[in-house]
Amino acid sequence: MLRVENLVAAYDGIKALRGVSIELGPGEFAAVIGANGAGKSTLLNTVSGLVRPVSGKVLLDGKMVAGLPAYQIARRGLLQVPEGRMIMGNLTVRENILLGSLTRNGRTPAHDLDGILDLFPRLRERMQQVAGTMSGGEQQMLAIARALMGAPKVLLLDEPSLGLSPLMADLVFTALSKLHASGLAILLIEQNVHRALEVAQRAYVMEQGRIVQEGSSRELINDARLIEHYLGGAVAAA
Repeated sequence: MLRVENLVAAYDGIKALRGVSIELGPGEFAAVIGANGAGKSTLLNTVSGLVRPVSGKVLLDGKMVAGLPAYQIARRGLLQVPEGRMIMGNLTVRENILLGSLTRNGRTPAHDLDGILDLFPRLRERMQQVAGTMSGGEQQMLAIARALMGAPKVLLLDEPSLGLSPLMADLVFTALSKLHASGLAILLIEQNVHRALEVAQRAYVMEQGRIVQEGSSRELINDARLIEHYLGGAVAAA
């Protein structure tokens, strides 16, 4: 479904990605984990077209999308829920969700509006509320709902639990597990390493712009040496 090959990206001449290669199969749930500054967000932003790669390939359904404008990549079904949510705060919840449909490009969504609201009941209660007045957790649900309206082939999520209460984070991760169960391919970047490894099937570990290890989530969550070396004991502390 998604293949990234030897991806290189740079800011002001400094390489942030150094030949990253990852794969995501149809319906697979994978996570990218690593310490702050490892290049995780740059990876998602380059895959989604927000950062133009220096070199390398990004293929969606076997077709090259690397180097295309972000809106064209989104219209092909590679949709990102960005860090910070980036909702339209002056629009209502309903208007924000419906904006997502602009990227469908003829695709039939796996989740219609009612299905999305079943996934996020809090949004159903707030359809006429101005989005900027909602809590951070509710805004995160809204950002995911907006992406789902775009009928994604692959859903990219950048730090979805950042700044959320434990309760709201639980609701978000429960929704992601349900989306995976429905067959949606998901690539997750998440600061809460323990939760990321709980919900994902497989994970990549990044360090200084490179993939340094990959494996099943079960293997990685039980690898104390790896957690201590690359993540500073983040799993143990979670």
